[in-house]
Amino acid sequence: MTHEEKLVITTALIYHAKQAFTNRSMILNIGIIGLRGMVGSVLQERMHQENDLENCQAHYFSCSQAGQVTTIAGQSHTLGDAYDCHSLAKMHIIIATQGSQYTKDTHPKLRANHWQGYWLDAASYLRTAADSTIILDPINQAAIIQAINDGKKDFIGSNCTVSLMLMAIAGLVENHLVKSIQATTYQAISGAGAKAITELHQQIKITGQQAETQNGLDLANTIHDIIKHQPEKYPQQHIHAPLAVSLIPWIDQEKPNGQSKEEWKAMIETNKILQRERNPIPVDSTCVRTPALRCHSQSLFIELTKNIPLETIETYLSQAHPWLKIIPNTKEASMAKLNPIQCSNQLDILVGRLRKANLGENYIQLFTIGDQLLWGAAEPIRRVLVKIIQHLQKNAHPKKHIANTTAA
Repeated sequence: MTHEEKLVITTALIYHAKQAFTNRSMILNIGIIGLRGMVGSVLQERMHQENDLENCQAHYFSCSQAGQVTTIAGQSHTLGDAYDCHSLAKMHIIIATQGSQYTKDTHPKLRANHWQGYWLDAASYLRTAADSTIILDPINQAAIIQAINDGKKDFIGSNCTVSLMLMAIAGLVENHLVKSIQATTYQAISGAGAKAITELHQQIKITGQQAETQNGLDLANTIHDIIKHQPEKYPQQHIHAPLAVSLIPWIDQEKPNGQSKEEWKAMIETNKILQRERNPIPVDSTCVRTPALRCHSQSLFIELTKNIPLETIETYLSQAHPWLKIIPNTKEASMAKLNPIQCSNQLDILVGRLRKANLGENYIQLFTIGDQLLWGAAEPIRRVLVKIIQHLQKNAHPKKHIANTTAA
C-alpha cells in the first residue's frame, strides 16, 4: 500500500468518526488536565488543528489554577480543580498530561468510585499495568481497536523514544524482520520539561561569556576548566548538571541491573506494544541527554531475522506509514536534512545513514529523528481519542461510561 493510499484511509477513518458523532445527539464530556504543560499545549494545538473536539464538550482542569478563566481556541473556560474527583467523574473521557504523580494520586480514586470512563494519559505510571493498552496506532492499531471493543478503559502513550523508534522501523516490524535492537538515544532537553529548556539557555549564555578573548583550543580548555572546577556558575535546578557544550549519559532513575529507567523502558514497552511479552525482542539502549532543544535522535543497530537487500529494507521502511521520510545515506543529505531542526514541530520521522554493518549481512545500522512532543507524546493520544469517540457514538450510551456523579 502506498503512502497516499494509507493517508486516504487514515483521513477517511477520522472523517467517518466525526460524521458518526455529528449524526448522533450524544454530547461527550471530555476532561483535559495539564493544558499548560508542553505536551498538553502541543496536544491542544493538534486537537484544534484536526477539530477532534468538534461537537464534544471540553472541560479544562488545573492542579494549581482552579477557578481562573482562560481562553482556549477563542472561547473562555473556567478551569476546574484537577483533584476534584466528583467533577472528574462526570467526564466520559479524561486526557491527562500532568505527569505520573498526578495519575498515581487521581486515577485509583476515580476507579475506586466506580468511574467507568476512558483515561488517556501521556505519563508512564500506568504503562505496565495489566489492564492498560499502550497506544501507537500506526504500529498496534489492531490491538487498540480490540482493547476498545473488549471494554478496556486505560490507554497510555508510550515512552517517547520507544514511540519514535518503532515509528522509524515499523516496516521491519510488520514484516517480522527484527531479531534484536541496540539503540543509543540522543535526547533533547525539552524531554526534561519547559523549565529545563530555559535553564539550558541560561547555561549557554553563561558559557558564551567565558574566554571571550581566546580562540581555538585555548578557548575550549578555559571553558572546560570553568565547568569542571566552578560548576556552581551554572544553574542546575532542573538539569542537575552543566549540559551546555556537554552531554549527560544518564536519564531518569537507576535500575538494579545498571540501566537507567529510561533504558529499561525500551524493552518493556516495545514488547508490550508489539504484544510480544512472552517472546520478547531484546532491546538494549544507552540514553544520552544532549543540548538539542527539541526532537530526539537515535542510532539503531538492528539484527535482522534474515539477510535481505538494502533496497528491500528501504522499501519496507518507506511504505510502512505516510510520515516516514528516508534521507539518502550521503554526506550532503545527512548534514543538511538529518538533524533535529529539520523535523521540529513536524510529524515526519526521519530515517537516514541506512547501511549494512560489518558484523554480518543480517545486521543494519540507521539514524533516526522525530519530534518527541508529537509522535512521542501528543499525537498517539489525539488519534486514540478519535477512535474512542467513534466507538462511543456508534455503540454505547454515555451514561454507561461514567460513575454515579453523586459519588464523593
